[in-house]
Amino acid sequence: MIKFTVLSTKGGVGKTTLAANLGALMADMGLRVLLVDADVQPALSKYFRIRREAPFGLTKVITTGYVTEDCISQTEIDGLDVIRSDDRMEAFKHGCSIALTVVNVSVMHSIHLLYQMITTTAY
Repeated sequence: MIKFTVLSTKGGVGKTTLAANLGALMADMGLRVLLVDADVQPALSKYFRIRREAPFGLTKVITTGYVTEDCISQTEIDGLDVIRSDDRMEAFKHGCSIALTVVNVSVMHSIHLLYQMITTTAY
């Protein structure tokens, strides 16, 4: 399993573009790719056309501690799936009592928790 994290505290440096292009390239090469949109401005979640939209997203992954099928949306690119960043209203609509808010101090902790969840879940 290959894992990449694209992270910067500065906006507009190409994080989304880099992650989207790496993901699409690896999927085109035949690898199975799961992109996780953990940005507070969820552009990656809108980057690819969705074939099957999952009813939940990153909020449920963080609040339950598990990556499940109902959190993984399938894109129109074979082998490329995404866990969408869902905003607070989306989270409340789906019944999550806790919404993920990434702020300065908690961003590394949230990413560490997400990394642990993904590495311990068979995808």
